[in-house]
Amino acid sequence: MTLYHENTAFWDGIATSKPCLSEMARHFSSDDEMAIALGFSRGTVRKWVTGHNGISGTAERRAKEWLSARSKAPNSDGMVMLVACSAAMALKVQKVLGILGCDVTEI
Repeated sequence: MTLYHENTAFWDGIATSKPCLSEMARHFSSDDEMAIALGFSRGTVRKWVTGHNGISGTAERRAKEWLSARSKAPNSDGMVMLVACSAAMALKVQKVLGILGCDVTEI
């Protein structure tokens, strides 16, 4: 279940003013992971949802950049890299690369 599906009313409510953040919430299942992907500290997204903090324009801009990086074609100014890690760390490495907007293929 994604952040969007956990609190649909909130994300639909901000969709008119912050459409990129609303769309980005569909890609994450953890609010802390989304905050880190946006360059904010853990708990930031949770505070937005609970109403303890307002959402800045910087957050929307970073969400737009993150979404555009995810939508680029693999051959458009990207590169292919080989990352070697132990089997025990594979899931964590895939998660971190996903947060950074990288496509991961395990071989």
